[in-house]
Amino acid sequence: MSTLRHTTEQIIGAIRGEFNEMPGMKLTREQICRLWHLERHEAERVIQFLTTSGFLRRDEANRYSRADTVAP
Repeated sequence: MSTLRHTTEQIIGAIRGEFNEMPGMKLTREQICRLWHLERHEAERVIQFLTTSGFLRRDEANRYSRADTVAP
């Protein structure tokens, strides 16, 4: 269980890092799956955590971006 938790924490850190490096980046769930080699259920869990914690937000086109960036 701790290995799974550690891996999830690493994935969350990697995703945060990429969105921090590219604040205007907008990705769909499918793009997140491909970019970080995640299964759909894994991506959903990570996205849920990042949106609930206020780091990401979802727009009307179902793309995720940093919550603190201004929407165009």
